[in-house]
Amino acid sequence: MGGRGSASGKKAHLPNYKNAVIDTHGKFKNYLLNPTKSAGKADFFNSIGYNMRNYKTFERDIRSGLKNNPAIVYKTNKYGHTAYSVDMELGINKKKNVITGWQIDNGEKKPRFITAYPKKKGGK
Repeated sequence: MGGRGSASGKKAHLPNYKNAVIDTHGKFKNYLLNPTKSAGKADFFNSIGYNMRNYKTFERDIRSGLKNNPAIVYKTNKYGHTAYSVDMELGINKKKNVITGWQIDNGEKKPRFITAYPKKKGGK
């Protein structure tokens, strides 16, 4: 996700980040950390210490990253859903930069976890 920063130019947290919704079974165990569903992402997250057995640690670390890193507004789509990205350093046995994607649906207040992937050198 790229982005254009907040309107005020200040670095701000993901709105309502303390109440962020993360589907740990669907997104974590059944996709990001599951080598049979997403081999590339699972290999990456496994290489920094996360796997299907310690997905709760992965969730805890992402929530901590929300607290400690600013969000960037990515876009608002035609339905009024606003997408954000939050870059953070994650890892148990070694740290890597990761981009997390979030969405706040039109009329909702809680951000919803969409994805996470390694940040490539030099940006996205």
